[in-house]
Amino acid sequence: MHGKDSPIDAMLNTMRPTTKSLRGFGWTLFFILSFRVMSRFPAGLIEEGLFLGLIAVVSFFSIADLLRSTSRANTSLFQLILIPFILLPLISAWQAKSVFHQPLLLGLLTQRQHYIFLCGYFSWMALVRGWITPEYLYKYFVRALYISVALMAFFYIFIDPSTYKETDFVKYTLNKGWQYEFPHSLAVIVMVHAMIQAWGERRKTAYGIFLLSAAYFVLFGQDRSQLLFAGMTLFVYFARNLETYRKFKHAFVLGGVLLLMTTVLQLFRPDLLDHYVRLFANASSILTGAQTDEHSTNIRYIEGAIALRGFSQHPWLGNGTVSAQFQGGFRGFFGYFYPGDVGILGNLFVYGLLGTLVFYIPFILAFRWSLQMRGYSPAFLMTCTYALLFVFLDMLTAAVNIKFIGLQAFCFAVIYYYRFSAYPAFLNGQISNSDPMDTAVQ
Repeated sequence: MHGKDSPIDAMLNTMRPTTKSLRGFGWTLFFILSFRVMSRFPAGLIEEGLFLGLIAVVSFFSIADLLRSTSRANTSLFQLILIPFILLPLISAWQAKSVFHQPLLLGLLTQRQHYIFLCGYFSWMALVRGWITPEYLYKYFVRALYISVALMAFFYIFIDPSTYKETDFVKYTLNKGWQYEFPHSLAVIVMVHAMIQAWGERRKTAYGIFLLSAAYFVLFGQDRSQLLFAGMTLFVYFARNLETYRKFKHAFVLGGVLLLMTTVLQLFRPDLLDHYVRLFANASSILTGAQTDEHSTNIRYIEGAIALRGFSQHPWLGNGTVSAQFQGGFRGFFGYFYPGDVGILGNLFVYGLLGTLVFYIPFILAFRWSLQMRGYSPAFLMTCTYALLFVFLDMLTAAVNIKFIGLQAFCFAVIYYYRFSAYPAFLNGQISNSDPMDTAVQ
């Protein structure tokens, strides 16, 4: 029949745009909460409530799915990887009880942010069960990245960080002054995504996004190791995915852009250029063994020594995580000491060899799968692959997994989905290399 729609059909057609908008809002909020952008905001009770609610929801679905698969003897590789991640906070809390005599329950509560890794598993479930298509998940993921970086930039541009100096929302360093406790790595992921669009999909507008996110990172992030690792990540993509002619072409263009930016900074912000030269010069002293009077570099030596000593005493399971509510946290026991500051040494201190290995297994598997999928390069997969590469490098000098594990968990889930769902379909000729994901974000 080709007559007019029934009143019910008309009502459903009216509701569809609203439902789509609600779904987009829900998934975007899902990612922003996973990224922990506003986790330290002093009036963050609403954010914390939403975050805990999100953990409760994804934990319920993930554990229920795990139990159902186990009962049917149909456990997937992803679920096998999931089990040690679920157990890790329990082991860490027990170690903190044994080493520091912290109450077991407090040890578990202080690691609540760890369970955001289940958002990755939930995203994979949503994809394989058809709750959302890859192209829409990609769209909402990128949207959340843009919103997060815009929100962080808003605070830096319009609100002096020293306004919050009595809170955990900011920290003070001699090199950078007052800085917000934001996950600045999100700006790097936007840079990586923009370059993948510019080089892989030849979208000229992506260069503008790259420059804006790079400007945020240079002006506000000011993390020398992350800046170095961002360059390394982009170079790996450049070397692996561009033809020889385009390599020379883009190398020439990038060289010109860098020269122009350096000239502009020298003319208008020589202090900022000198600041970065000083930062990298002081950081190089760690490799050369030279003396430096930079406070942050010297404090890393001290924190590294504390981490090594603690690791040598409890090498297999680590020392666990201590809450700031228990005798002042790690600072109460060691003075100035934050495991996240010293990268892989911090992970070894907190989780030991076995726990640290758990965190690195997804990186090893993702690297192996990326080699197996050589020649298959949808934008969503490429973005998550190189985002994960950056996180891997970043974890060498900053244990970002201790506070911000949501991004890497999601990227691993996407790579897993492609390797075991989309890639087999590509090999069978059911989908092309340029699948609908390449047109998802316009």
